[in-house]
Amino acid sequence: MFWLRLGLLVLGMTIGFMGWYVYVTRKAAAPVPAVTAAMPAPAPVPAPMSPAPRAAPIPAPAEPMPAPTAPAASDLPAALSPADASVEAVAKFYRALSLADGEAAAAIVVPAKRGIGPFHEANMSRFYRSLREPLVVRSIRAIDENRVEARYRYRATKTPCEGLAIVETQSVRQQTLIRSIRANC
Repeated sequence: MFWLRLGLLVLGMTIGFMGWYVYVTRKAAAPVPAVTAAMPAPAPVPAPMSPAPRAAPIPAPAEPMPAPTAPAASDLPAALSPADASVEAVAKFYRALSLADGEAAAAIVVPAKRGIGPFHEANMSRFYRSLREPLVVRSIRAIDENRVEARYRYRATKTPCEGLAIVETQSVRQQTLIRSIRANC
């Protein structure tokens, strides 16, 4: 009877260990990237090979066409506010990082810091390409004209990073660029 109980105990522990091991080492479903590639346009459908009916000739207009005029100021798109420009710059930066494109991300950094340390194109590409789970942007919001909060997630090791970054931007030659990033991970 002792050996039967011992055998059942060992069998139960083995099954429990296998279940735990499968749970710990399983791969989580990859999150949908924040930016997806555009779908190609559908191919045009060829017209049927039936003879086309002849159209009646178009008569000349009785009145001459008015000369084209410039659009009214209200018809033109409004320029981005400084806060919107900062949010757009940060969104482009993190979109490039989610695609592991260090060159595109570095292009959105002020020239004084571009290519140095963590803002080096190859370093950014190498790090974000090596992630177990790619960077996914959760939200981006303006704090003020030159500061933006970005929330994101990625996994480099077993522990995921739920990132929160305060990004400071600066206008350089009529372009909004990233000056500094303070992030928790």
